[in-house]
Amino acid sequence: MKLSLGRAGKVALLFGAFTLGGSAACADAAADGDPAPDGDGGAAPLPGRDAGDGDAAPPAEEDAAVDAGPKACSDHGFCPTALPPDETVTGLWGDGAGVVWAATREGDVLRWSGSAWSVHATGLGELRTIWGAGPTEVWVGGNDGLFYGTGETSASIAFAPSALPEEWLPPVQSIWGASGSDVWAVASWGFGDGYVFHFTGPRDGGSAWDVDPSTWSGVGFTRVWGGHGTVWLAGGRMSTETWTNEVVVFYKGGGDDAFTEVTLPVDPDPKLVPYQTYAPVIGAVVASNASVTIYGQPESTFVKPSVWRGTSADQGKTFTFSWAADPRRDVPVLHAVSGTTMNDVWAVGALGRVLRWKGTRWAPTAISVTGHPILDPFYAVWTHGSSEIWLGGKGMALRFDPAQAKDGGVQ
Repeated sequence: MKLSLGRAGKVALLFGAFTLGGSAACADAAADGDPAPDGDGGAAPLPGRDAGDGDAAPPAEEDAAVDAGPKACSDHGFCPTALPPDETVTGLWGDGAGVVWAATREGDVLRWSGSAWSVHATGLGELRTIWGAGPTEVWVGGNDGLFYGTGETSASIAFAPSALPEEWLPPVQSIWGASGSDVWAVASWGFGDGYVFHFTGPRDGGSAWDVDPSTWSGVGFTRVWGGHGTVWLAGGRMSTETWTNEVVVFYKGGGDDAFTEVTLPVDPDPKLVPYQTYAPVIGAVVASNASVTIYGQPESTFVKPSVWRGTSADQGKTFTFSWAADPRRDVPVLHAVSGTTMNDVWAVGALGRVLRWKGTRWAPTAISVTGHPILDPFYAVWTHGSSEIWLGGKGMALRFDPAQAKDGGVQ
């Protein structure tokens, strides 16, 4: 299908005080249960760059691999799939039954049938996020708003605009739902003019989306996620007291009707200037209704990334958060995180970076099938249990095949 939607945008940007400049020391995790540094001081090897990485072979072995031609899958079981030309995957979601959907920067929705990708819908404007409630119910969002896809079968899904109860919206950044009649979406430019929308099912005579009161909190929401009866929002806000950027989360659970707001703690290192402590949320894992782990990527170069542990003693009604330095390299940056348990987390980012957290350290993952490192960026990762994993980025979509993993698969 071909669908084109135009919309003017209102841009409201608030900027913190940023200063160019050097590196800063970062604190290691102190509390039990927080990530512990790797044996080399907390730096996990970069794919295709450091010794010990499965993508970096000695010259003779690399030449032999190239001469033999590309492998079907990497040594850790990641298999490249052929995308339609000139596509950049920014979001992934699968129905758990073999069909996978991808949103692209070029405004297309792609569908993996189980054996090949095809362009399923086009002309939707730059897309940033995708989520589905089931095999025949898929939402996508981006610069031109929200689109709802439904049909009798997965292959017959048709996408149409889903009207939101506000005009001149910034881009839709993230979508997540507990069911087809309980869906959340956030829209912002990162700071200011953030919107939170809640869908509660079909409604006669108008939009089924409501504006949640958390919209008027002054936060530029960029992420929504949930699980185990909880819903989470995250974004950035300019502090009027310190004129620096703060990472703010909102959560609700345990039957609560309203969100509770928390400003996350920052790196306590006194050597850091305020702008260096700002680390926008790139993903999170909800382990239970009383435990969440949130990951932040600093905007300041060479500053240690952040991880926040949230715990609740009253089944999700209130949470206490602690900050720790996340023991992963700060460069290249990460763009997305996904996981089903606290100790099985995947992260992807710039320069073909793919890491896995198994409870004690971030380990690099071999994804190359040619013997050469991948240098294009990843923007999306989707996981369904421990064996269904997809990675997406610039011209790339890789699927995990446990049967192709050597030596027990990823470390």
